[in-house]
Amino acid sequence: MAKLETWTPRSRLPRLREVPSEGLLDDVNAALRTIPTATISETNKLIYNTAAVISEMLGYKLNSHKGQYPPWRRRLEAKIKVARREVSQLSELQKGAMKKVPKKYSKLSIPEALETAKQRLTALASRLRRYTREIEGRRINQLFSTEPAKVYSQWQGNNKRTAPPRLETKQYWKSIWEKDATHNGNAQWLVDLRADHSNLPEQGLVTITVADIHERVSSMKSWTAPGPDMVHAYWLKKLTALHERLAAQMNQLLVDERHPEWLTEGRTVLIPKDPKKGPVPSNYRPITCLSTTWKLLSGIISAKMNRHMGQYMSGAQKGISKNTRGAKHQLLVDRTVS
Repeated sequence: MAKLETWTPRSRLPRLREVPSEGLLDDVNAALRTIPTATISETNKLIYNTAAVISEMLGYKLNSHKGQYPPWRRRLEAKIKVARREVSQLSELQKGAMKKVPKKYSKLSIPEALETAKQRLTALASRLRRYTREIEGRRINQLFSTEPAKVYSQWQGNNKRTAPPRLETKQYWKSIWEKDATHNGNAQWLVDLRADHSNLPEQGLVTITVADIHERVSSMKSWTAPGPDMVHAYWLKKLTALHERLAAQMNQLLVDERHPEWLTEGRTVLIPKDPKKGPVPSNYRPITCLSTTWKLLSGIISAKMNRHMGQYMSGAQKGISKNTRGAKHQLLVDRTVS
């Protein structure tokens, strides 16, 4: 498939602690039916924007300014900065290095003004610490309601990750994934295998239906980490008004043999294996989060392939069979027989 279209980075959508009411979802689905989308990219953007609007209606804030302090903290830190400057000025005034008294302290003696300024600075700093603790407590409570494992990990200190050297990591994985390999395509066992299965029919063209969309999204986990499109599977489940056009647009992709570039892009995170080994490239395992729309499309195709192959696959074949554990399954069978 040729790659088309580019992608703009999106803000992360929140995981909902309380699901929207059925009435709200009915109204949203009714509105979505009136909004046309010509491509799967437009439909994906519509899903994302709908999820963002619903999240804001429920009181959630999108993480569009990550790293920026809230207004209350910026105001309080500005007051602390002014109070420190006043303490410094009054200290210099007491030493005789300055002659001008700040206007708000003009009616007080210099020692009284300095003591008042220090008390004000102490009170503001104490308020900042108290507010910060309260905000952090609420954040932990909210996180625990949706991701308790992450809270335990933070308490145990496992959330402090050191990134490996960028260049060394790139070279390490490049040597694994970009290394050319040659295989004997005419090996005798392959020749025999082709001969044994030469009379089996090929799978027909894949056609995706609305029923396929329903079946696949119902088996997807609602809040697993999304890919670059930042859409959780939950929204594919609830925005049912878009299922019909998703099926039609996916079929069009298969017919055209082209897809937008964002559809197959992933968001890769390096997870350390052994903390004792430190930031060594080989000590990290990559986990790539793909877009939810791609997981939906590929999952439907995979299910259809499994149904076709299941008619002709040997019962002894466990490596790619559904609901089996491959080598572990075979070892248990061997142990039981022997």
